[in-house]
Amino acid sequence: MSSITIKASLNDEMRRLTVCNGTELTQLRAILAARFEIPDAFALKWIDEDGDAVTIANHDDLTEALATSGGKLRLLLSTHTTTLPAPATPPAPAAANAANQPLPCNALKGLLGGLMANLATELPKIAATAKDAAEKAQKAAKEAGDKASQASQAHPGKTVHLGVTCDVTGQSPIVGTRYHKKNEDYDLCEDAFQKLSEEEKAAYEALDRPSMVGFNLGALPGGLPAGLPAGFPGGLPAGFPAGLPAGFPAGLPLVSLLEWTASCRTVSCRMASRLCMRPR
Repeated sequence: MSSITIKASLNDEMRRLTVCNGTELTQLRAILAARFEIPDAFALKWIDEDGDAVTIANHDDLTEALATSGGKLRLLLSTHTTTLPAPATPPAPAAANAANQPLPCNALKGLLGGLMANLATELPKIAATAKDAAEKAQKAAKEAGDKASQASQAHPGKTVHLGVTCDVTGQSPIVGTRYHKKNEDYDLCEDAFQKLSEEEKAAYEALDRPSMVGFNLGALPGGLPAGLPAGFPGGLPAGFPAGLPAGFPAGLPLVSLLEWTASCRTVSCRMASRLCMRPR
């Protein structure tokens, strides 16, 4: 469908716009009202080939104007008239009607062109950020794996709760049984727990194996890599290869998966987001 270039004037202001040939009068009035930021209560005229201002009162008048314009149409708007002939169909309020109208041909092309140009600029940046985040995640996983191995060798025969610190003695990681205060982010090592009264001990649960209870990925060595998207960690990507060990929970953050893979040496380990540090 061909397009028509319109120059519209109101008092000492002029707007240039492009509409599709065949645009309805109600659509044109709504577009003009939005461009000039005025109510849809104005008189509308067009300048013919003789230089006369001809009133556009209905769709037939607009059809005649478009047919004889030669691709360029001059419009005059006036807000001084008190009454206007009713259009063929009742128009909606200017703001709502303009919002629901299709964009003019050239405007739509410009919008799509700008979107594609923006994508071409931003996609390389997104790819670079993703690559940097992956490299930092790999580095964090290696550091976690190294610390896991060191902790395992330093405490043979004992469970190491990597990433968990005793809130009393500062032991990090907690070695042996971990005592976690129910419904709170608070953990004790064996020595600190034994100093509590029997009544105080009742508020804790003993964890003999690493557990994700009260666990925060930020407590891992080095914390989460910088540059990851807002809201990270999320779950595993859709379509992630099947075949994870039995008991490995769905939705586990990607960083945990990397750390778990780097440190856990038993395929059947049922550990969740914690590094498995049982003696081998």
